[in-house]
Amino acid sequence: MEIKVGNVRSNIDLFKSGRITVAWDEYPLGIGIKYVSPFTTVNNIGFMAIPEVGTDVLICKPANKNDWYYLGSIIENNFADGAGEGKVIDEGVKNPFNDLYRFRGVVPQAYIFSSPKGNKIMLSDGYNPDGSYIGTHLETSRGMRLSLDDSTGTITLGNSTNNAMLVLTENSMADQTAMGGPASFSVQVTGNVSITSQQGDLDLTVINGRTINIENKSGLGSGAGNDSRTGNINILSKNGDVNIVATGQNQEIRLESNGEGGDVVINAKDTIVMTAANGIIMQSTGGDIDISGNKIYLN
Repeated sequence: MEIKVGNVRSNIDLFKSGRITVAWDEYPLGIGIKYVSPFTTVNNIGFMAIPEVGTDVLICKPANKNDWYYLGSIIENNFADGAGEGKVIDEGVKNPFNDLYRFRGVVPQAYIFSSPKGNKIMLSDGYNPDGSYIGTHLETSRGMRLSLDDSTGTITLGNSTNNAMLVLTENSMADQTAMGGPASFSVQVTGNVSITSQQGDLDLTVINGRTINIENKSGLGSGAGNDSRTGNINILSKNGDVNIVATGQNQEIRLESNGEGGDVVINAKDTIVMTAANGIIMQSTGGDIDISGNKIYLN
C-alpha cells in the first residue's frame, strides 16, 4: 500500500462519483481521490465528512486497487495548550469545543464534528472523580444549542445569550439546586411566553403533588418599555364564564388584598348574587359598612 500526504485543491464533485481533487508531488495539478466513510450500511453511508479546500490530507492506494482513497485530514496543532472554544491556535485550526480535554487533561474524552460554518456536534464521555459530562451536545453557528446530559439527567434547549431556555429534568440524578429540581420541566425566557390551543382545551393539572402557583413578581413601572400596567394578573373569558370552584371538605375560596391601601372590588353590569347554605357574615374591623341602593329590603 502506498500512503501519501496531499493537499485538497477542490471538493466539487460534478459527476457525484464520491471524489475530491488532491494534489501532491507526483500529481501537482491534482487527481480525483475517492473519499471513504468510517461506517456504512449496505445501502446507506453512515457518516461522511468532506475536507475543505486547502486541507492537508492522508491518501492511500491499496496494492490491489488502481484508485487512491482519502484516509483523513492532518491536524498538526496543539489542542492541549489551553485553547478555548473556537480559539484559533497555531496554524489556524479551531478547537470546536473547549470540553475536549476538560476532564482528563491530556486524554480526549469527546468525539467532535464541526462544519466549516461552525455548526457542531459533540458526543462526550467526559468523566473524572470531580465531575462529568456524559451526553450529546448540538450547537448551531449562531449559538442555538441542544444538550442531552446523562450526568445530571437533564435536557437543555437554549439560545446563544441564555435569555431563552427550556430545561427538562429526568429524575433524582439532577442537581437539587438546578432550575426546577429533579423530575421537572422548566422554561426560562426574558421575553414573552405564549401558550395557545387553537381548537381544543388547555389543562393545568397536579396529580398527587402539591400546589399550583401563579405569581407576578413585577413591580409597577418595570418590564419592557417601563409599562405602568405591569404587576397585574388578568383572567379573562370573552365568551363564557369564569368559574372558581373548591370541592373538598372544609375548603375556602379567599379573595384578599394585603397591600397597603388595597381594595377588593366586585363589579357587575347586572346582578350580584350571594348565596350560602349556613349564613353570610359581613364584618368590618376598622370602619363602617355602607349599603346603598334605590331600595334596600331586609327580610
